[in-house]
Amino acid sequence: ADMRLSRIFKDQDLAPDSQLVLPERTGHYLVRVLKLRPGDALVLFNGDGFDYACELISVKRDALTVHVNTRLPAVAESPLRLTLVQAVGKGDRMDYSLQKATELGVAQVQPVFTARTEVRLQGARLAKRMAHWHGVLVAACEQSGRATLPLLADALGLEEWLDQPSEEARYVLDPRA
Repeated sequence: ADMRLSRIFKDQDLAPDSQLVLPERTGHYLVRVLKLRPGDALVLFNGDGFDYACELISVKRDALTVHVNTRLPAVAESPLRLTLVQAVGKGDRMDYSLQKATELGVAQVQPVFTARTEVRLQGARLAKRMAHWHGVLVAACEQSGRATLPLLADALGLEEWLDQPSEEARYVLDPRA
């Protein structure tokens, strides 16, 4: 059976011919859900633009030891350095936008609060949403084969963002245009 290789994001330095232990949450997913066993291949990436071909060495409870074999060129990044400025939406809509933007190759996502934004987030609630959105970006990279994680900028008010000086071209998608 042709199994798709599992791609897992690991936020740390990765180097060929090294070993590392995956965190319990990841281990649980790989062993209990994907049924990986010692000897199975998987791919790790950390956002540096490369994939790392790995082999699962041992499973103790949910701690997985992985051997990094080789560094591979990953999916080529878009030569366009696009930033998506996205009004914060309710529920799944924001997740969907972030997912599709990642798959399409944007370099950065800038969440903004607009006059019509129904979700007003501050402090701990905003930090929690930002962490959730970061997870959505990671998952979209894992799924799509992209090895570079888009940058998630701190959420700003639209006016605040517009007031920042910029030499770059800015385009507005207007539904009534």
